[in-house]
Amino acid sequence: MSQGLRLRREFNQRLRPREKERRRRTFWACVTMDRLASYWCNRPPTIQLDAISIRLPMAEAAYAFDEESVAPTIDLVLQGANFMSLSGLLQHFVVAVALWGQLSGEYALGGRATAKDSPMNPLSEIHRFHRILLEYQHYLPASLKWSEESFRAHKSLGQGQLFVNLHWVIHHGLFVIQQEYLPQFDPFGNVDRMVGDIGFDRAGVPFNYRDEEAVATCLENARAIASISRRLKRTHDPDHRDIFQSTFAACALMSAAQVCLWGHFVEQHTNEYSQCTLFMEDFTLLLDVHRTWSSNWRVCEGFAESLELLKMLYECAYGSTQISTEKVSDNSGDSDQIECGETSSVQPSEGAGLPDPTTTNQRLYYQIRAISVLALEDNNFKRRCLAAFTKAMWPDIGDDVMEAFLLAELDGATDLSTETMLLTFPETVSGDEL
Repeated sequence: MSQGLRLRREFNQRLRPREKERRRRTFWACVTMDRLASYWCNRPPTIQLDAISIRLPMAEAAYAFDEESVAPTIDLVLQGANFMSLSGLLQHFVVAVALWGQLSGEYALGGRATAKDSPMNPLSEIHRFHRILLEYQHYLPASLKWSEESFRAHKSLGQGQLFVNLHWVIHHGLFVIQQEYLPQFDPFGNVDRMVGDIGFDRAGVPFNYRDEEAVATCLENARAIASISRRLKRTHDPDHRDIFQSTFAACALMSAAQVCLWGHFVEQHTNEYSQCTLFMEDFTLLLDVHRTWSSNWRVCEGFAESLELLKMLYECAYGSTQISTEKVSDNSGDSDQIECGETSSVQPSEGAGLPDPTTTNQRLYYQIRAISVLALEDNNFKRRCLAAFTKAMWPDIGDDVMEAFLLAELDGATDLSTETMLLTFPETVSGDEL
């Protein structure tokens, strides 16, 4: 197994078919975990796809009866788009994860801010993988396409969660990088007040440029994820809840909720998507799912709070939230103050892995990305991103008024009684705190 991980090749021909398959499946499990760790930790993957020559998992029947079965390699499948050679749910899932990893890796490693080519460029590598995933979705056999009948059939075979995860991966992969290119109409008139901004990304695409295909892809797949979530959530069967909750589901639902927010606040004026309330209904559904999961999966607390902060960010940016300019009463209780909590030495701090939100680019795209990509980081940092953005929008509003506004909004969204928050706009910051 260690040879396989180091060299990405099979050197176990002396073993029986079942033993070889166990090592093969262990390797692909490592690839899957490597892609998930890369996505959530914003790090490059360790196992590169183009260096893998280990074959895909064999058919379940051959594995059960310890029979030899020759499966294709991932390279042969992707190079010739030979999806008809795949057999079985597990082979399809591994291919889908491999394609998702290529697309989500671009998002995790900087996304639009660092990409030299946009996914709209037909000559770019990311566009090629997106087209392959589209073609793969098109050639899915009827038994693997999403339907309640197919879900029940796979569930009866003990493959319910694998079947659902397959569709999370496909739909999420189709828009995970495209969501970066949804046009944002900044309240600053595309001119950054704090950091020099030339108005377009590294690939030369303006931040307010609208690509109709990218917009349609994002909205279509986000609505598909919300639709699947609604069907799985409406049942009270505990087995359905266990099948629903997974790491791939958290990835897909988090991104879909962000697209629904964009659809509600930005796309609501177009003719095709005039019923903007549908986007907010889908967002509320996906947010409620994360809140439900947080009861036994604490990491979802960070996801839920990130979505709540993103909603507040959109409301501030697009004029849905108004801040009163009245001064705060001086006799407010100490419990209503935003206190500066001591930062744990284990967590990254500003200047040691995290940027200072008050000195970074205040373009709306960067603030959305900071809150969403750092969903698993310190809650204080995400809140300071929102505070810095709102302060840049309304520089004439006093800090005490802004603090009161953020306290009222955050208290309505989450319980802060046992948490502390960094000073929103500290008058003086010592060198140790930076």
